[in-house]
Amino acid sequence: MHRVGLLLACCWLVAALAVPENGWAEQANVLQATSTTVSAQAGKPFRAGFDDLALELGHFPGAAEHIDHQLFSLARYGLVWDPGGSWSARLGARLQLYYEFGDRRISDVDLRADESYLRYSRPQRRITIGTQHIAWGRMDIESPMDQFTPQDLTRGLASAYDHQRLSVPALRWEEYLGERKIDLVWLAVFTPTRLPEQQSLWYPINRRSGQVLGTDKDPQLRTLLRFSTIGEYDGSRESGGAAIRYSQTGSALDWAVSLQRVRTPRPYFEIDPRLQRLLPNRVNLFEILRARTRRETFRAVHPWTTIVGGDLGGSMDNATWRLEAAWSSDVAMTTRDFRQVTAAQWHLAAAWEYFPELADLRVQVQLNARHHQRRDVLERRQQLQLLGDVDWYWDRQRWRGSLRYLAGVMVREWYLNPELAYMGTTTGEWYLAGHWFGGGDQSLAGFYTDNDFVAIGWRRRLR
Repeated sequence: MHRVGLLLACCWLVAALAVPENGWAEQANVLQATSTTVSAQAGKPFRAGFDDLALELGHFPGAAEHIDHQLFSLARYGLVWDPGGSWSARLGARLQLYYEFGDRRISDVDLRADESYLRYSRPQRRITIGTQHIAWGRMDIESPMDQFTPQDLTRGLASAYDHQRLSVPALRWEEYLGERKIDLVWLAVFTPTRLPEQQSLWYPINRRSGQVLGTDKDPQLRTLLRFSTIGEYDGSRESGGAAIRYSQTGSALDWAVSLQRVRTPRPYFEIDPRLQRLLPNRVNLFEILRARTRRETFRAVHPWTTIVGGDLGGSMDNATWRLEAAWSSDVAMTTRDFRQVTAAQWHLAAAWEYFPELADLRVQVQLNARHHQRRDVLERRQQLQLLGDVDWYWDRQRWRGSLRYLAGVMVREWYLNPELAYMGTTTGEWYLAGHWFGGGDQSLAGFYTDNDFVAIGWRRRLR
């Protein structure tokens, strides 16, 4: 299987290098030229082409868990029908390949619908039905308001922002009232966040250390994880919920408020209730093995939650600023005696983005904070993180130096992602990047502390 993936990745690279510089526009002209008669008779222009292409090879210097290299490849392709009237449609596909190899090999191939919808548009409203990208909130990096959108976390924190968002099957009604807008979304089918394979370095449960991402280390939990089985989302076709947003844009101060009743896309790993009754004192290896013969001892759940929030945004001179706040009613947690409970949680974010006049530079700084009221749980009660990125261009924008970072304020934690990219060709950009993680037991970056890697890659965004 891994040989097929490598062959496909190489084919994508060759095809991408042959794509015209204008991407969609020139491919649309080619497609129309080859079907001039049909298009002229039907009066329905088509466009087709790649939206996104990426290929990356990474190396783990520390050979974490006997894995030496990883290969990541992504292709997004779309076919658009837009005759210029009220109706338009799109068909899209997203193919991603991911491999880890060394003393052992892990392969992961994911093919799914990208943006594929039927849309009705008028000046005062737009109605879209099908799989689509929906981005609420104003934060570029991590948005408290963007709670129902699933992500691709195949590579954990190392996943690029622009590759994380997945499309969701939804019915969306956007009503425009001058500068204001009402946005209604019904998630017809629930779509969970995509996780890596359980044996992957990036899986949110580490059996070797006996730790779950975002929780403290516990000796009893370590024993339980070492001999447990893990069940993920069962794929049942139930609704993901609904949400409404009221916003104003185009003025000196942009703002929005929203109300959501949705299932959380990111999974929470719940301990089998039969084992919960025995933990922490009466459980033993026999009981763990007995429980796993009946069903998984850990299983991924996606609890329902009510989210109320709002955001503000504005600009001055060469800078923009953004604020977001969201309150969630039922966030799943685990007590120190291993009972599953829920608690309300606040998620706050503030960001500042600056573009200096005398330098081809962009600086973004974001402060994220979370707080919940429970005191007897394995999860951190308070989280405060400083994150952001810096982009610097030179040599007539043929070169770009970037730095993506995360730093814990209340807990020791850090993640650094420096990158050097060459953009002087018409076939995309080549880059060299590093990813370094560190931190305490309960920190997100500390969970991946053995996963430092360097990577070389190529990517091209055509739309």
